[in-house]
Amino acid sequence: MGDNTKKGANSGVNGGAGYSFQKVCIIKLMFDNFEMFSCSDNDYFIYVEHHDDFLFVYLDKNNRLYKLESYQAKKSSKKWTISNDFITIVNDIISVGINIDEDNSLEKSKEYGHKLYFITNEDVELSVTVDVTVDKKKKKKKHVKTVNCANHTCSYIELDDLIKNRIEKELSLLNNADSNQIRNVHFKRIDLPKQYKEWKDNLVGACYRLLGKKVEDHNAVIDTLMSLLSDVELKYNNRGEILLSDETKRLSKKDIDHAFNIFEIRKKSFAFWRENAMQLSKQLKISVTSQHRSIAYINIFFDLFKDNRQVEYRKIYKFVRENRHVDDNHYSVIDCIKELYESFISKETCSLPNDKVAFSIIAAYVETRKLHD
Repeated sequence: MGDNTKKGANSGVNGGAGYSFQKVCIIKLMFDNFEMFSCSDNDYFIYVEHHDDFLFVYLDKNNRLYKLESYQAKKSSKKWTISNDFITIVNDIISVGINIDEDNSLEKSKEYGHKLYFITNEDVELSVTVDVTVDKKKKKKKHVKTVNCANHTCSYIELDDLIKNRIEKELSLLNNADSNQIRNVHFKRIDLPKQYKEWKDNLVGACYRLLGKKVEDHNAVIDTLMSLLSDVELKYNNRGEILLSDETKRLSKKDIDHAFNIFEIRKKSFAFWRENAMQLSKQLKISVTSQHRSIAYINIFFDLFKDNRQVEYRKIYKFVRENRHVDDNHYSVIDCIKELYESFISKETCSLPNDKVAFSIIAAYVETRKLHD
């Protein structure tokens, strides 16, 4: 029997340190499969430190679970072989598969299946050496399967039977050679630099190649994704149980799509400000000093609009969103924004300085009027 209170049950603030490699792997996998993850037809969510280091969970159109990929991520400075450490990891992965099979808290479709991945930044060399007779002479023959950057994924069932026999013999000593789950095991080599400090540069580069000029700040994209993953990672499991139905530990496709959408809106907002900075500054009386802060202001306001604790910014956003009638009163967007600004200052009580009110209204107008489309 599996135990859904073992793996990941200590997740939460007490388990929040030392998982950077796991989160880097998640983002890297998303970028490597960006077309699939960004497709509107595919609904999914991500679990961090829940059943395993992380899960990708895919739903069908009826919100039933039809595919799941679990990942146990291990950073290494040397290649993996069939060692005690390796066998222990495979044993843990099999236990994860058993627990996931027994977790029926989320409805599974008839087509449901799962894959159990061991993912690492180093090569995996699985081998066994046997005695053979060639021309009546005894020799040693090595059977080997290597997972590397050129051959980055291998399923357990692809392995030579002699290699399987060796692994299963070692697993039998741990009483966990579950034949059903071991068939779901996969080994994956992720192409990442050796040094931690180079990981972010790798992700930023991948982000730039994917999104190009659609976003203004590719570093900020990575920081935001890391923050979103950390938020769910640091939440405790519901009642200490590990269940696929636990929404508190999820990062949803909706959340991720929203984050990418905000970055594109920011890009459009920056462009709108640059094109109209002179007119807006004069009409809204934005000082030269404040103009120099424009990038920093616009960059943060979209996050503040969504933060329930930021009452003043949310008030501005609501005001701009609801007062669409001003668009019927003018022939230019600049005049619409000016009326919104003057109306807000005169009618609403707000503790923010006028320059922040001005930039908040500009950002809110760009988003609510979909000037970014």
